[in-house]
Amino acid sequence: MSKSIREAAKQEVNSYIYDKPKAGFKVYALTYGAEIVMTLEVETWETMTKAKALFIIAEHYEEIMQKQIKPNIHKVNYFRVA
Repeated sequence: MSKSIREAAKQEVNSYIYDKPKAGFKVYALTYGAEIVMTLEVETWETMTKAKALFIIAEHYEEIMQKQIKPNIHKVNYFRVA
């Protein structure tokens, strides 16, 4: 994901977030391809990796969207928004 696309996605996500995260938490935006899948609030001590993001996205698609995706770690991206 290029820097300009990441910045545009970050601005889009920030436009929907009105509150700061709770104390001791940080917010990540998870993307699959060019689609912003979800925002996720994690504790400050937790680290985000592409593998963890792929697992969360795959679960999200299975449970919420009722479809499976081909797991491709190269399509997964995450970035911190707050």
